[in-house]
Amino acid sequence: MNAEAIRKKIKDSGLTMAEFAHSIGVDRSSAFRKLNGSTEFTVGEAQKAKEALKLTESEAASFFLA
Repeated sequence: MNAEAIRKKIKDSGLTMAEFAHSIGVDRSSAFRKLNGSTEFTVGEAQKAKEALKLTESEAASFFLA
């Protein structure tokens, strides 16, 4: 996972971390843990993140499969 790229995309999209967390169905602290590598994104969360951040297939692959 490329956490820095995801963080940058969240910021560039204008979402707060709380809004991003809500969009993927977790609380803010869980989103931080996922981005810090303590826990992993589920497939469903990654798909919701792709939609919330308006990622292309290639961006999503580079962010979540890196």
